[in-house]
Amino acid sequence: MATQVSRSEQSSEFLAKQGIHDEWRSDYLNPYLEPFYELAFARVREALGAKPGSTLLDAGCGSCVHAARFARAGVKVVGVDFSQAALTDARRALERQGLGASVELHQADLRKLPLESGKFPAISCWGVLMHVPDLEPALAELARVLAPGGRLAIMENNVHSWHVRWFEPTLRAFKRVLGRKVGSVAKTERGLEEWRDEGLMVRKLDPAWIQAAMERLGLRLVTRFSGQFTEMYTSLPTRLLKRAVYRFNQRWLEANRSPARAMGNIFIFEKCE
Repeated sequence: MATQVSRSEQSSEFLAKQGIHDEWRSDYLNPYLEPFYELAFARVREALGAKPGSTLLDAGCGSCVHAARFARAGVKVVGVDFSQAALTDARRALERQGLGASVELHQADLRKLPLESGKFPAISCWGVLMHVPDLEPALAELARVLAPGGRLAIMENNVHSWHVRWFEPTLRAFKRVLGRKVGSVAKTERGLEEWRDEGLMVRKLDPAWIQAAMERLGLRLVTRFSGQFTEMYTSLPTRLLKRAVYRFNQRWLEANRSPARAMGNIFIFEKCE
């Protein structure tokens, strides 16, 4: 069985490649998802108190699609990401949008950030920690660079959601019937951790665990709200079906329904002063 260290290295090597970022743009950052993201990030900005002229850390910024949302709202952004390939794409995209001067980029590992302690009044970490095997060092670093009284937004997948409890087991069973490869899934105190053959880890987080872990680091949960209800669209064969799921997720978000059943959960933590 692979050790935690070797698994972390395997994950890092995979995430550094260009291909996975191209795939994620197609699945998660296509134009049909824009209305969802615009509403979700408006709520995140409000919850963080990220006003024009304020500074925010985008932890795991990738190609800066979401960093650009903050920048367009007048927020000064510092983006960090492990992947140089993603940062290269980010610089090009930001320049095309005229936002190059609004976003400062650094290549860095979330587990060891080259940033001052207590530097940022607001941090956004959207869908990143789910791919970090050794999660605790990354959480400790986010807590370290957050300013006292500052707020941290974390978007992660909820292990208790309908999608994880019902859809994913059904999909894995269907793949086995078809003779397709299925990743290994392990239950841990953090939630469910799936390792796929290509080297990617995807975690579905236990909300109670992350709340307790952040409390140990001196951060309290301020609020928790729904993101998308399901990621079923990544497994559907036609654009028509995918768009139907996009619309359902949009309606779920607009209705501000309970995060307990939703796959995407957005946690807002505040650092004790």
